[in-house]
Amino acid sequence: MKLSVFTVATPDVTPEELCKEAAAAGIDGIEWRCKETSAETALEEPSFWGNNRATLSPAASEAEINRFNDAVKNHGRTTLALAPYIGCGDLAGTEQVFRLAKQLDASMVRVGVPSYNRTLSYNELFTQATAYLQEVEVLAREHNIKALVETHHHTIVPSASLTHRLVSGFNPDQIGVIYDPGNMVYEGYENYRLGLELLGPYLAHVHVKNAGWL
Repeated sequence: MKLSVFTVATPDVTPEELCKEAAAAGIDGIEWRCKETSAETALEEPSFWGNNRATLSPAASEAEINRFNDAVKNHGRTTLALAPYIGCGDLAGTEQVFRLAKQLDASMVRVGVPSYNRTLSYNELFTQATAYLQEVEVLAREHNIKALVETHHHTIVPSASLTHRLVSGFNPDQIGVIYDPGNMVYEGYENYRLGLELLGPYLAHVHVKNAGWL
C-alpha cells in the first residue's frame, strides 16, 4: 500500500511546497485537483473548492505542466492521479484529461457519473453512465490510463454495491473505483469490509477523510 495526498485538502500551499511536505511526511504520491481557476477566484483567499493553489488546469500550458512535473520530481514523489470534475458523457473533456495525465506520468483519472436529484429515474441515468463508460473504457485502453468512478453521495453510485453494479461489466484494468467511506457517512453506508470484498479487482484507490453529522 502507498499513501498519497489529494490536493483538494491542501489549498494554501503551492505545488512545490506540497511536494516538499509530502516527502517529509513519507507520502509517495500526489493526486492533483484538476479544475480551471478563474481570474476572480485566483484573487480570493485559499479555500478547498475555490482558490486552491495546488490545482492543475485541465487545459494546462506546457509551462504549467513542466512546473508540476518539476515539483514532483525534485522531491522524489510521483503523480498518482488527476481528479477533475468531468461530466458524465463528456468524452472530449475525458480525453483531454487523459492526455494531460500521460504528460504527468499519472496512471489514474477520475471520471464523471450522473448526479441523482429525482428529475430523471435511476434507470435512465444508469443507461447514460453505462454508455459513457463504454467509450471511456476504449479511451483508457488507448492511453493506458485507469478511469476511476468515485463512491459519492447525491450520485447514482453512493455505495459500494451500486458502484459495483455500474462497473462490473467493464475490464478492471481500464475501469476502477475510488472507495470513499467519508462520502458514505452522508449517503450509501454499507459495512466497509463487505464493500471492499465486493469491489475486489475494481478497487483501485481509497480516499480517507473526516466526515460526520453535525
